[in-house]
Amino acid sequence: HWYGRDCMKALVLQALRDESLIPPPCNGSVIVESTLLPLLENRERMEYYEKQDEFDVKKRLYSFNKRRSKFLGSRQE
Repeated sequence: HWYGRDCMKALVLQALRDESLIPPPCNGSVIVESTLLPLLENRERMEYYEKQDEFDVKKRLYSFNKRRSKFLGSRQE
């Protein structure tokens, strides 16, 4: 299976909004970052890393602002 550049980029950008897609899958395999990251603009690449860090945290803490909730880090118990 082969993804074109635009389709691959769209898949990565979709993964930024759906953590089940990080890392982006392809036919049951994971697409490696060295393939994905060159497709992204600097801003998108930074967002990818931020979301990856956020999605790695199990107990997340977010700001209370309902319009623009922001990830603050790990929640302590």
